[in-house]
Amino acid sequence: MLIKMIKHHGLKNGLRRFKEEIFENRLFDLRYGVETAGILTHNEYYNHVGQDKSAGAMWYQPTYASPLVKTFTFLKKRELPADKTILFIDLGVGKGKPCIIAAKQLKDCRIVGVDLSSELLSICESNLKACGVSNFKLIQQNVLEVDFNELFDGFDTVIVHNKNSFDKAITGKTLASIEGAKAGKTVYYIYNNPVYRELFEGKELLFQLNGWHKNHVLHLYRL
Repeated sequence: MLIKMIKHHGLKNGLRRFKEEIFENRLFDLRYGVETAGILTHNEYYNHVGQDKSAGAMWYQPTYASPLVKTFTFLKKRELPADKTILFIDLGVGKGKPCIIAAKQLKDCRIVGVDLSSELLSICESNLKACGVSNFKLIQQNVLEVDFNELFDGFDTVIVHNKNSFDKAITGKTLASIEGAKAGKTVYYIYNNPVYRELFEGKELLFQLNGWHKNHVLHLYRL
């Protein structure tokens, strides 16, 4: 793995990537007894879901833990009232790492994960159960078909997470659906590796992180 990273990123950044893979991914899995590390390429992911790459979903790569922990720390200190019911939705949930972090950081919140891959959702379910998370729902569905009105019902506050899981068209259409379902609720959008940030022009940017690699770049919006 180290040699591959050095070949791809060069010596300095290859060593950085190797260190971060250990501290952000592998040690996270060891700590919680889960399996979230590893990458599924576009071809591997689409073999899972039986679709062509033109369908618009991205490949699987685990989210770094520290940017999400910093984001939840900001939300808890600055934004989230203690008496509100909170829903956390991960769009393109994969193996469920953001859901694990959300469950650990936001006590008693409802966890929902959406993905096309039944194999990844099965791993996600095992990971959540291994961490003692019980208040969750996993949905095998195209994100464009998700009924956000139904999901949001009964919650005061909604936090949506997206680690660049879709192309620009799907990201934009999903964002519009989420805004259409807001109905007076407080809705936050965590855009991890925000490639299509132009879609969020005019939205309230509350918090952002920047780093040398895209895995450290994160924007938090209030919709």
